[in-house]
Amino acid sequence: WYQRRVHGIISANSALDQRGGFYVPETGVLLKDQKSYLDHINGRKYQRAMGMSMRVERSSLSAVKSRFAMHKQEREANEQKEDVAVRVQKRKLQEDERKRKRKERKKKKRKVEEEEPEVDGAMAAAGFNFAFGGSKRNT
Repeated sequence: WYQRRVHGIISANSALDQRGGFYVPETGVLLKDQKSYLDHINGRKYQRAMGMSMRVERSSLSAVKSRFAMHKQEREANEQKEDVAVRVQKRKLQEDERKRKRKERKKKKRKVEEEEPEVDGAMAAAGFNFAFGGSKRNT
């Protein structure tokens, strides 16, 4: 969406919004690169022009405690919805899936290690070694 804000270079005397760069019509600022554009969008001048306050309201101790209590109740309600047996079964399925994936990775790794690189007979006779230092096998 940056491309909507980029204009071609017309001349130095043309209107500000017709010159090259990022023009922000809300504040009337012309910026030359994307980094400065993003800094401006997150900055105080643009935020005030958009009607946003940069200050965070101060919360009281009772408000914080009530939010913690609300989140705790939501968490407990979600936990009570599921039966214990169902949760145990889900956990078991996750464990089985994780073990199966691990076995597949090991099997794949073993298969890759067992494959020998193709060696040209003339090159091997000339004394070229095709082990690139990553293998522990003697060739």
